[in-house]
Amino acid sequence: MLSILSFDSIYLSIYLSIYLSIYLSIYLSIYLSIRSEVSLHVSIYLSIYLSGKILIYKLTDIYLSIYLSISLFLFSLSLSLSHTHTHTHTHTHTHTIYLSIFFLSFILSFSFSFLSIYVFLLWHVKLSTSLSLSLSLSLSIYLSIYLILYF
Repeated sequence: MLSILSFDSIYLSIYLSIYLSIYLSIYLSIYLSIRSEVSLHVSIYLSIYLSGKILIYKLTDIYLSIYLSISLFLFSLSLSLSHTHTHTHTHTHTHTIYLSIFFLSFILSFSFSFLSIYVFLLWHVKLSTSLSLSLSLSLSIYLSIYLILYF
């Protein structure tokens, strides 16, 4: 099933999704700092930390998926904590929604990573890890953007 796709196009899509995640995370942190009055320096540092984690740990696809899911968890947790910290106590229900959706995003990303590791170890299919990486990255970013723009 995966042999239909060419090897170069899959790795090109991985690199494009990584660079897209860098730009989206910087845009997301700037937007969040303007909206919720978080320090712009701290939020840009968090997005650079996320991007550096994705780019540095390209040892294999398995290690990249593990570090990517952990970095997405840290990034989404920092977004939710900064949002929770700046609002008043009357919006605690909104904070619960924020935290639950960000943690749902983390769980989905983490489960895609472990599913791809299982497929890699079972059938030695390296391309499935790459495809699930792109899927989990896109899913987490889209959930975060939807949460910030529409809540």
